[in-house]
Amino acid sequence: MKPGDGWEPMRLLKKAGFTHITFIDAMTNHIGDEELASRLAGLKPDVIGVTAITPSIYKAEKVLGIARDACPQAVRVLGGVHATFMYKQVLSEAPWVDVIVRGEGEEIFTHLVTAIAEGRWPQDRSQIKGLAFRDGEKIVATQAAPTVKDFDAVEADWSMLEWEKYIYVPLGVRVAIPNMARGCPFTCSFCSQWKFWRDYRVRDPKKVVDEIEKLVNEHQVGFFILADEEPTINRKKFIQFCEELIARGLPVGCEWIPDEELRAKPELVKSMSVSPPLGFGRVRLVRIAEVDLQPCGGTHVRNTSEIGAVRVAKIEKKSARTRRVVLEFA
Repeated sequence: MKPGDGWEPMRLLKKAGFTHITFIDAMTNHIGDEELASRLAGLKPDVIGVTAITPSIYKAEKVLGIARDACPQAVRVLGGVHATFMYKQVLSEAPWVDVIVRGEGEEIFTHLVTAIAEGRWPQDRSQIKGLAFRDGEKIVATQAAPTVKDFDAVEADWSMLEWEKYIYVPLGVRVAIPNMARGCPFTCSFCSQWKFWRDYRVRDPKKVVDEIEKLVNEHQVGFFILADEEPTINRKKFIQFCEELIARGLPVGCEWIPDEELRAKPELVKSMSVSPPLGFGRVRLVRIAEVDLQPCGGTHVRNTSEIGAVRVAKIEKKSARTRRVVLEFA
């Protein structure tokens, strides 16, 4: 699992009144099959949900097979990109999977759990949009559910994580992967994201920075990766995001490391065209609160609010998956 992957539905479930929720990250915690079966049996859950991408689909199917034996009374749910597109194959090869959530799962999963809690499962399953399941020998897919329109309301329940387990190794700090946007307006044939998320939606930049600040203050997160396909597509909102980060007045400080340590951590150098000054025995690092850390030989401000307004001068395509965003003072 990645810190930002798979638990977005938890907050909506809690808002719907479901408070007895347990998150088990078996991969991060290296939980074996026997231990997992024991933990599930001890929890006696009503619903067991698993998410998977293609490389982990068989492991996910196996986990729900373990759940079938440990908790035969529980409804076994599978979601994620692979199950969404390949639901016929998954339900054929793993008939112990009770139901598949197709597409983004926050609202669909909440509707499903509500139906189970109200005793309407399985008789009302065909009335819930965005599901796939077996009905005897037939595989049924219900009507596709609409996408989440109020994307600002979708925020991961970060409190459920054992944060000491999610470390960005190069810097030795906690890492989180929040969303600013979801989906993509392009329809590249090699990519599944636009088909999975369908609509391209962007959150309020201020709320994204609020979330980042909350992660820093409440969970001591020190490194962030935006989980967006193309953060710079909406230039206006991306600029607002940058300006909001700047306006928070995050402190800028200095620290020093030996040349040898920098050579051992080349990932600290964010720019391949400008090398930090080596040969003086030590290198200065500039840290922007818990947001960024990298070598710098030049001058710098005392906090980000001194930078002032900025605008995006240009966006350079460096590769199929990377962009260089050039900012300049407004």
